[in-house]
Formats: sequence, C-alpha cells, structure tokens
Amino acid sequence: MRTRRRLSLLLFVVVCTLLLGVLATPVGAHAFLGDSDPANGEQLEAVPDEITLSFTGDGVVIAEVTIAGPSGENVAGEPVIDPDDTQVVSVPLEADDGDGMYIVEWEVLADDGHTTSGTFFFSVGEEPLDRDAVVDILDDSEAEELSTVEAGAKGLLLLGIIGLFGIPVTARIAVHPVVNRLSGSAHNHGTRIVDRRVFHLLFLSAVSTLLAATALGLARGFHEVLDQQLGQIWLLQIGLALGITILLGMWRMGSLSRTNGWYGAFVGSLLLIGTIGWTSHSATAIGRVQGTVVDIGHIAGAGLWVGGLVVLALVMPALLSGLNRAQQSRIANGIILRYSLLALSGVTLAAATGLILAAWHVETIDGLLDTLYGVAVSTKTVLVLIALGLGGGTRYLLLRYLGGPDSQGFHLAGGYDRGDPQPDGGHDQDLAATGTIVWVRRAIRFELGILLLVILLSGVLTSVATPAVITAEEVDSTTIERTFNDEVVAEVTILPVVSGEGQQNIVVAEAEPLVFEVAFLEERNRLESTEPVRLLALDSDGTEIEIELEEFEEGPYSTVQPLPDRGIWELRITGAPDGMFGSVWFDVTVVPDLGESGHEHGAAEGPFVSAMWLGALGIGLIGSLAVLVEAIRFRNNGPDR
Repeated sequence: MRTRRRLSLLLFVVVCTLLLGVLATPVGAHAFLGDSDPANGEQLEAVPDEITLSFTGDGVVIAEVTIAGPSGENVAGEPVIDPDDTQVVSVPLEADDGDGMYIVEWEVLADDGHTTSGTFFFSVGEEPLDRDAVVDILDDSEAEELSTVEAGAKGLLLLGIIGLFGIPVTARIAVHPVVNRLSGSAHNHGTRIVDRRVFHLLFLSAVSTLLAATALGLARGFHEVLDQQLGQIWLLQIGLALGITILLGMWRMGSLSRTNGWYGAFVGSLLLIGTIGWTSHSATAIGRVQGTVVDIGHIAGAGLWVGGLVVLALVMPALLSGLNRAQQSRIANGIILRYSLLALSGVTLAAATGLILAAWHVETIDGLLDTLYGVAVSTKTVLVLIALGLGGGTRYLLLRYLGGPDSQGFHLAGGYDRGDPQPDGGHDQDLAATGTIVWVRRAIRFELGILLLVILLSGVLTSVATPAVITAEEVDSTTIERTFNDEVVAEVTILPVVSGEGQQNIVVAEAEPLVFEVAFLEERNRLESTEPVRLLALDSDGTEIEIELEEFEEGPYSTVQPLPDRGIWELRITGAPDGMFGSVWFDVTVVPDLGESGHEHGAAEGPFVSAMWLGALGIGLIGSLAVLVEAIRFRNNGPDR
C-alpha cells in the first residue's frame, strides 16, 4: 500500500512537470543589449550628454560601463539603473573628447545571476570610422568565455545538493528496511555501519555545498547586492548549508536522532534545490513558476539516481563485508531492487525535464554542434546513456544471478544462511553469487564515476550562454570572388553578415556598420591598384552611396559603411589592379536588425524542437509506466513478499 502511494506521488510530479513545461510562455533571458541610444555605429554631430542601454530578458542588478573616447580616455560617469525599469541603464558622459569614435564596453550582472558583456560604438563628426577598431569590436563579440571558477563551483554545488537529497532517501527507503530484517548481532553491525557511512557522506555533501555556494557567490559578485533578491537568496543558500552541517553534527554527538538528522538533510536540500531553480536561467527565461518547477524536477531526479548510487557504491560494500555469502546475496538483492524503483523514477524525471530544458535553450541542431553549451549537452547525453546501460545491466542481468525476481534456477533472496541446508550445486551457486556481487560493485562504481562527470558538465552548462543567445549574437563574414578580367580575381569580404554562402544570398542587417575588404589577386598574388578603389551602393529607391576604400599596408583595401535602408542593394567595386581599370557587381539584401527577437528563448519551432518535446512527453509516460511495472514486480516477487 505504501509503495503504491509513493508511486502515485512520483507519477503526479512527473505529469505536473511536463504540463508546466508545455504551458510555458517564452520570453527573453540573461541581460543582453537589445537597443542603445546612440545606436551601434550611429554617427552624431555632437557628443551626447549621456548614453542609454536597454537590455532584453532579465533585469540588471549591477552594471559596469566604460566609454573610450577618440583619445583613449574613459569619459563615462557612474552607470545608473532605472529603479522603475531595471532593464534600462543610463551612463553620463563626463567629458567631451572631441570628434571621432567612441567605444562603449558594458558588463552587467542579471537577475538570474549570470554576467554578460558586450561592446558597441558610435562616432561624432564626419571623420571616417576606424576600420581596425570596428574589426576588433566584432571579434570581441564572437568570444564565448567560460569561468572555470564559476563552472567548478556550480558543479560542486550541484554535487553536494544531490548528495544531501538522494543519500537520505536511499538510506531510508532502500537500505534500512533490508538491514532491519537481519537479526541479532548482524542487525546491530549493519545499523552501525550504515549510520556511520551515511553520516560521513552527508557531512561531506553539506560542507561541499557550503564551500561551493560561498565561492560561487563571491565569483559572481553576489556580496555586492545583499540588499537585493539575488544577494539574499545567496545568503539563504549559505545559511541552509550551514544549518544542515550543524544538524548533522548534533546527530553525530547524539543530541539529535538519526531520523531527524536524515529528514533535516533532505528538507534542507529540497529548499536549496528551490533556490537554484528560482534563480536559474530557465526561471528567468521561461517564467518563474514553469522554469523553477522544471529545474527542481531535473535536480531532484538526478538526486534520486546519483545520490542513491553513492549509497550503493560506498555504503553497501561495507555493510556486506560483515555478512556471510548467503546474507550478502540476500541483502544486495533487496537493496538494489528497492533502489531500482527510486532510480527509475529519478531517471524518468531527470530525462523528461532535461529534454524540456533542451527544447527551451537549444533550438537548432547547429546550436547543439557549434557551441560550448551544445557540446557539453551532447557529451552529457552520451555519458548518461552509457550510465543507463550500466544501470540496466546491473538490474536486469547481474541480478539474475543474485536471486532476484528474474533469477532462474536458484533464489537466494528467500534465503538460507551458511548453516542452512542447500540444494544440489549450492556451493557452486554460492561462489557464483559471490563473484556476481563483485561485478555488481564494479558496475555501480563505474556508473557513479560517469554520473559525477555528468554533474560537473552541468556546472559548465549553467555557466555559459545558451545556443539561443549565441546564435543570435554570432558574427560571421562572407567572401565573394568575382573575375575582374581573364587573369585577375577581385576578392570582396563583408563583415558581419546575417547569412550568406559567399557567392549568393548575402544578407546583412539594416544600419549595421559593415566592414568591406577588397583584394585583387593574380594566381593568389596580391596586386596593387593604380587608381583609388571605390565602393558604389545603389538601392531600388535610388539611394546612392559612394566611398573610397583605404589601403592598408600588406593588406586589403577596406572601409566601414552601413547600408541604411532595407531591401536589395546593388554593390559595385571599381579599381585598377596593375593598371587595368575595371569593376565587379554583386547584390546584398538588407533586413531589419533582429534586436530583442534574437534573444527570445523557447520561441523556435521546427522538427528539432518538436522532437525534443515529443521525447520529453514519451519519456515521462513510458518511464511512469515502467515505474508502475517495477513496483508491481517488486511487490509480487521482491524480498518483502
């Protein structure tokens, strides 16, 4: 009856998590620059009194902005976050540095605890833009940085919380009921071993959580915003970890019962998981309720699986060492069968919610292959599949020889001790079971090692920008080759482009400062033009732009020029390489700047995203059915029968 109630609760959690994911409303995430005044690349007649940065997604908690004027000096005043709209940051200019190019570098800490940064520029006067500075700014925007301190601290934090959540649950549901069936000295011996090992594991998890939370908060600057929600939640995490550590110390000293110590660790870990979910990227990107619930389900599912494996790998061997072979088989069989119910529930919950998270944050197959986030997700998926294979092998293959409900030929779980009469071949079966226990231990430890690596990869996942963001911010270039005459080729490179495969379908953003680079080549040798190299741009409405390109030493002819109006533009490059005047033509399509829409999470539609949603739903339903079947098999054939 108790098993059915637990099963119903687990099934309810899985279904609710999936429904909340399906009902999620996508919005922006992190704090990314959606607009600025002046705009990127805008040319002004006079130096403005202030600049305004408008962010998409999350609100801004801390802002740092520098503005390098033409002389290289920082002319920015103290950034001010609008109290009525924390997505808006204004920065006064404290000095007029004259005409020329002003480079703005910004870095903000967002509500979700992540730091984002970027660079843009504007110019004053009619001086041409500095091509090298523009290229450097575009190159900087391509960088995807990973803080090793942040990733390591986040991985250790997740590991500690997972231990605090899964270890007491597994000890209470899978280990103690089996140990309690032992009698006399064996029972006392088993209880002492379990309590001692569980305490050490929980205490290590609590201390790891405390240290990791402290390091993570200091690395992200949470200590600077203690008067805001982000800093207060950080203090709550430290307080919870410290409180759990004190409770465990009280249990060890005998002033608190074992049951209360385990419940304290479990409840504290659940609250810690809630704080992570509330400040997670999913909560701020998709919606507080939906994102928080899905993240809680994902971490809790991992806790049931990984935390339980820690118990099997580090508690069960010590427990079995003091028992005879028949008892070893019976105890190992009972613990693993009970743990299988927890693990299957945890795997179902973690896998289903993991696919929901992927559908939100990895919207294309390219995002899965071409970004650090995507590579980490792919690697994590492969490792999880390997761990699932090991877990399935332990449950359905090795346990056949331990006397589980799938065994054929002998059944040690119903049990006989060494002094009991054994059937024919009992000695050989006894040895076979002992050897199987050794292989079970090895498989469990190997599975645990793989999953610990998965948790560390999760620290990386939560420390870098998601593919939905990186794809929107990615800077690309395209190179066009046109035959200038029979022997000379004009090579034109445009940076940045929205899309374009070199020779056709070149798309750029409206009013985006574009770097045009032109080189004349003969048998791959660069030729100089005896006449000025010019760019002529014409749109369908008759707008005409003509500009002379600057020659760079041992480099191409180059200029920076935006195309101000959307539509199809005809571009003409003229020059006289080696004294032979000529021209080449090509078309460019100008589209509106993506702006905020480039950072919208969960809005993408297509077969890749649809497949992940169907996968999440399928795993939830099939996994819940598997839990039900496993519970029925356990009730009918397990050691408690």
